[in-house]
Amino acid sequence: MLNHENGIEYKNTDGNKSVNIKCTDIKTKLMVIITTLLILVTVLNAEEKKLPVKLDFSAGHLFTYGTVGNQTNEMYSAIEMAFNLSVPVSFYKFSLFANDYFESDFNVLNDSLNDGVTDPALIVQKILFNRMTFGIGNRFRIGRAVDISADFSTDINILFTGNTSFSFYPSLGLKGDYVSGFYWSIQGVFTGYLSLNPELYQFNPEGVLNAGYEFFRTYGPVNFKFGLDSVNTIAYSIDTKLISSTMKHGLYILYKGLYAYTGFVNTIDYYQTTGILYSETGVNISIDYFYKFITVYTEYTGVLTSNELWKNTITAGFKFSVGR
Repeated sequence: MLNHENGIEYKNTDGNKSVNIKCTDIKTKLMVIITTLLILVTVLNAEEKKLPVKLDFSAGHLFTYGTVGNQTNEMYSAIEMAFNLSVPVSFYKFSLFANDYFESDFNVLNDSLNDGVTDPALIVQKILFNRMTFGIGNRFRIGRAVDISADFSTDINILFTGNTSFSFYPSLGLKGDYVSGFYWSIQGVFTGYLSLNPELYQFNPEGVLNAGYEFFRTYGPVNFKFGLDSVNTIAYSIDTKLISSTMKHGLYILYKGLYAYTGFVNTIDYYQTTGILYSETGVNISIDYFYKFITVYTEYTGVLTSNELWKNTITAGFKFSVGR
C-alpha cells in the first residue's frame, strides 16, 4: 500500500517477505551523509598548511522535464553528490573521486499506467534508480603547452527492480589553454557496459573535440568575459551498430557570477544495420549564477526531430560546493 507519510510498503514477488521503503529514512540518511562530508572537508581544509592534498565536496538537486510533441517523455528529480581528493605535485596531479546520483523517474508512472501496470510495489521499484561512480585521475603538464589526462572510472548502476549493471570508462585526453584566449581539448573514451541480469555486454568508443576562444582574458572590462565555444562528439555502439554525432556551437558571456550561453545543436544518428538516419536540430540555452558556495542553474534545449516533432528539455537545479 501507499503511505505518503511514512513511506511505501509492499510485498516481494515471492509473496512472503514484506519490505518497507521509508522515504523519510532515505532523506535522513542522505542529509547525514552530506553533513558528515561537509564537516570532513571543512576540518581537513582548515589544516591546509599541513596537508599536501586538495579536497572538494559538492551536493545538489536537479529536476528535468521533457516533451516530444504533446507527449511527456522525461520527468525526473535527482540528488547528486561528488567528492574529490587530489594531490598536486609539480607538473603532475593525482586524484580520487566518488560520485552518487539518486534519481526518481516520475515519467514511469505514466508509462506504467499506459501499460496497464497498477501494482504500487512494481511502480515504486521502477521509479527509483541509483548510480555510484568511483575513479582515479592523472594529469600531466608539459610546459605551458599541453595537459595530458589519463583517467579511469567505474559506475555501479542499481535498479530497484533487482537489475544491476556496471560501466567502466578508461579515457585519454589532451588539452591546451593559452593566455591569448584560445583553448582546445581532445578526449577519447572507451565505454564498457556489463549487465548481470540479463547478461549483456556493450563496448562503445567515443571521441570529443572542444575548441574555443575567450575574449577579454587579459584586457578589457573587469570581471567580464565573452567567448566562442564549439564541441563535437562522435560515438559508436558496437552492439547496435549505431554511429552518433553531436555538434554544439555557441556564444557565452560571463560577468561576475552570471554565466549565459546560447548556441546551435545538431545530433545525427545512423543505424548501419537498417540504414535509418535520425536527426535533431535546434537551440541550446543555459543561464547559471554562482555566489560563493552556491550555484543555481537552468538549461533549455529545443530541437526539431526527423519526425517533424518539436522536442523540449528543461533542466533546473542548484549545487552547494565546498573545498579549496
